[in-house]
Formats: sequence, structure tokens, C-alpha cells
Amino acid sequence: MSGITLPGTGELVATDTVAGEEVQQMKVVVGGDGVGVDVSTAAPFPVNVAEVSATESLQTEADLTKIKGTAISLDNPMPITGLDPMLAIAMGLIPGYSAVNKFGHNPAATAGEDIWGGGGVYGFFPTEAVAMDVVSSDDEDGGAGTDTGALTIQVYGLDNDWLEQNETVTLNGTTPVALANEYIRIFRTIVLTAGSVETNIGNLIIASTEAAGGIAENTVGVYVNAGDGQTQQTIYTIPAGKTGYFIKGYTAMADDDKNGEVAEFQWQARPNNGVNGAWAVKGEVGLNNIGTGTWQYRYGVPAGPLPEKTDIRIRITGVTATLGVVGGYDIVLVDN
Repeated sequence: MSGITLPGTGELVATDTVAGEEVQQMKVVVGGDGVGVDVSTAAPFPVNVAEVSATESLQTEADLTKIKGTAISLDNPMPITGLDPMLAIAMGLIPGYSAVNKFGHNPAATAGEDIWGGGGVYGFFPTEAVAMDVVSSDDEDGGAGTDTGALTIQVYGLDNDWLEQNETVTLNGTTPVALANEYIRIFRTIVLTAGSVETNIGNLIIASTEAAGGIAENTVGVYVNAGDGQTQQTIYTIPAGKTGYFIKGYTAMADDDKNGEVAEFQWQARPNNGVNGAWAVKGEVGLNNIGTGTWQYRYGVPAGPLPEKTDIRIRITGVTATLGVVGGYDIVLVDN
């Protein structure tokens, strides 16, 4: 330690020599005037850490899940900067929020049909959960080790309480296999494992095995076209305990060799449980396959709210020829 004398005053200032330079020393005093205590090893600078007990360190998992001393929750979300909000939701970084992407294809659509792989009008909207089975149109979609097509699938839907459920099913070719769960809604199926062809060879169909809940026996809930590996159906239902908001949607005409044809589409939603509610338009678009055969729209203000149990579909309301059409939408789900 050394010091320097200030010019003109003769006052001595305490300094230390650091890298050949004289640096002024500073003393920290804690307390009021006349009663302050110099900070030292014996009298350290006091730090008050809120919401951390004496048995926790500042690097415990409990501390890292708190923002401003309060546990991260829907009302106190983790701040996300420099990251697209939709990506953050998809990554599960924002508690209480999740995202759903639905897309579909109708290979030969006419007016009044829905966009899903089975074609025609989608009709699996029972009033109670029903038993279902899955079957393929090709015997090579089976669970045997020698089969070359789809071997196992994952099925997603809602139970009788409208809660999300899923299960893995081993296929048996053209012989129906019963699903372990009953479903009030079923909206996605994915091929998990396959043989040498690496996807489903035949069409996979999941249908009701009984006439119940206001639907007939063999009402199709899922149709996976050969080679698709998963459902293509723009049918979805908001699960219990959640509220949905439309974020983005798109439609397109898949046939480019039919110049001048026109197709019209509606995003439709039916609230409640599909029994007392009515279908209502949530968006509409008309396309001409000369220059405007595709359309995509991002809502400036998310469309909603879509309460729990709301059914959603994309319907082809008008078309001037039998056309292949595709469509889809993104929905953000918020826990109630």
C-alpha cells in the first residue's frame, strides 16, 4: 500500500500499485453516519437472499425454478428472450402452454367433404367412449418379425372424460386387433416400427367395434393411407382442462393439371361436447389453381377461445371438380 498527495491541497490519498499504476483505495462502510462499520473479513457485506432457506444454496434446482423469488408458473412464467414464442412453447419452456399442429390430405375431394385421409365426411363424434380396433388392407402390416410393412403404431385420442390418452398397438395384418382403451375422440396415429419397406404397405383403419354413443358400428376414426406412416386428418378436439387458440392455417389444391378449377374451404369449430353445440365458421378461403392454388394465414389476433371439448375440422364447402386438397392449422393450448 502506498499513497499520493493531491495537488494544491496536500491531502494524502491511500492507493495501491496495480500493474505499475497507482489505484485509489475505496473503503465500504455499512451503517448510518457516525455508526457505520468498515466492511472486513470479520464484518462482511450483508446480502439478503429472498425465498432461499438456510439449507439451500443459490445453485440448487429449487432456486433455478424461481423468478423474482416465486416459483415459475402460468402466472409467473420464465422470461424468454431471443427465442420465437411458438418454438419456446413447442420445447416445453413455458409452463401451462402447449402446441398442436394438424394437417391433412383428401386425395379426391368433392363439395361437403372434410380434409382427412379417409375421404368423404368425417363422422367419428360419439357421445361416449367406444371400443375400437385396427386393421390393415395388407397382410404385411403385422407384428411378425418377417413382415415387411408397419409392425407397431402409436394411437392418440381422448378418453370418456375427454382427457388425453395414447397407446401402442402391435398390428396383425388383415386381422383386426382390439385397442386397449376406449375413445370418445381419436385424432392421430403414427407408425412406430416397420419392416424392410419402412412404412405401412396397406391402408390402416381404426374403427368402432360397436354401435354406441350415437354412431354406427365400423365408424372410422382414423385412416392412414398406404405409405403415409401417420394420419393426415385435420380433425381435432380440445382436451378437457385446456382452451385452444388458432394461430395459423393453410390450404392448397394438390392437382396442378386441372387449370381454372376453384375450391372453397372453411375452418369450422363446434363447442361443448358435440351434442348440443353447432358448427360455426372460424375462417374461410377460396382458391383458384391458376396462381392462387395455395394459401397460408397467420392470425394477427389468435382466433378463440376454443373451450375444452370443442371439435375442429376443415371442410371443403365448394369445388368445381374432384380434386386432391391439403390443409392444416396450428393451435396453442392453454391450461385452464
